[in-house]
Amino acid sequence: GTTLNFNYGLSTEFFLTKNYIFSTGLFISSLGGEVSYEGLYKDVSGNYLPSKVKQSYNIKYLEIPIVLKLRTNQLGYMTYYGVFGLRTAFKLSAGSDYDYVDIAGSPKLENENTGDEVFFMNTWLVIGGGVEYNLSGNTNLSFGITYNNGFINVLDSKPNELGANGKAIVDANGAPVYKDKDASANINYFALEIGIYF
Repeated sequence: GTTLNFNYGLSTEFFLTKNYIFSTGLFISSLGGEVSYEGLYKDVSGNYLPSKVKQSYNIKYLEIPIVLKLRTNQLGYMTYYGVFGLRTAFKLSAGSDYDYVDIAGSPKLENENTGDEVFFMNTWLVIGGGVEYNLSGNTNLSFGITYNNGFINVLDSKPNELGANGKAIVDANGAPVYKDKDASANINYFALEIGIYF
């Protein structure tokens, strides 16, 4: 599932030539998404009940982009550019909201700390483009859009083992049973980028 998130920070550019620029910086980003799976709900008595779970992740990262920007010559007040590179990010925190679909009353849990379920870093391949509008001198207003393709598994957890009926199961002691393999999910997103360069 998709969610709307945001980031903010500082970017700096180093001119390799007039039209080739190395760009990097530091950003705080809020990313995430929604996943659905067969899981377990722990009731007030401590018993686990099978239920389809809708879990929404909100992960905060410290991002460091390493991007090559290719710019045209200035045309009037406008300069057009394309970007290609990588974003590497390190987890600052992670939280989740849970919606238990099959339980009477559809109970919810909000703002649960799930930092131990999320891998400590992530990396995206970045491609995109945009336009810069010269306000005066070296001051430019920048608008761009990028596609960020994540290729590291976000999750550091194991999914529930399922029974013949397709529902999550518990062992003889009533504890959850997990599969040997890791759960898997990637974050891919489009970003609208707006900034001012001095």
